[in-house]
Amino acid sequence: NLASGKNYTMDTGLIRVSRDVFGERYVHVITNAYGTVIEQNVKSNMRASGNVTLPLIRPDLVVTNFTLVSVNKPLISDSQVLLNWTVENNGTGRILLKSWHDTVYLSSSPTIENNSTKLTKVFFDRQSLSPGKRYNHVSFVKLPLNITGNNYLVLKVNEDGSLVEKDAQTNNVARARVQILPAPLPDLAVVDTSFVFEEDRRF
Repeated sequence: NLASGKNYTMDTGLIRVSRDVFGERYVHVITNAYGTVIEQNVKSNMRASGNVTLPLIRPDLVVTNFTLVSVNKPLISDSQVLLNWTVENNGTGRILLKSWHDTVYLSSSPTIENNSTKLTKVFFDRQSLSPGKRYNHVSFVKLPLNITGNNYLVLKVNEDGSLVEKDAQTNNVARARVQILPAPLPDLAVVDTSFVFEEDRRF
């Protein structure tokens, strides 16, 4: 029961704001929000704070290493190679138990094209990566039989964009140039022929 001329003070404590909300914002307070109190004038029931600047807090995955671990020179098509890559969170926010995947392609150019061949897809399920932390992955991939010559192994981190990053366009891709020679194929050759005559007799 609030008498005329009296007031009350509320302290909400800490309020969690989604990190998807950033930039210049205002905090609005509305009293008697549900209209349960009959008032003479409701125009004064809303008041806004001053300008509040919320920082952009997001992870930023950066490929710091992408190498061929086992390099059998020359590389042969239809053979396996061992790849290793390291990714670091250079952003200001941690990964909030999200899932994402990294993909490795074989491409004729340093970028991923429509005709690039997908070699492997690695899933990372509901992991948390704080700023400054990194993860390392080692994976066997098999080179295609029908692709030879100068090509590129292209790594795409967070390929489907399931993680909202601060900068995902420029530092989520790494590449390694490789030269692939055709695999030795079998060569069937006729080396001898023979003929045996057998007489069929009818009795």
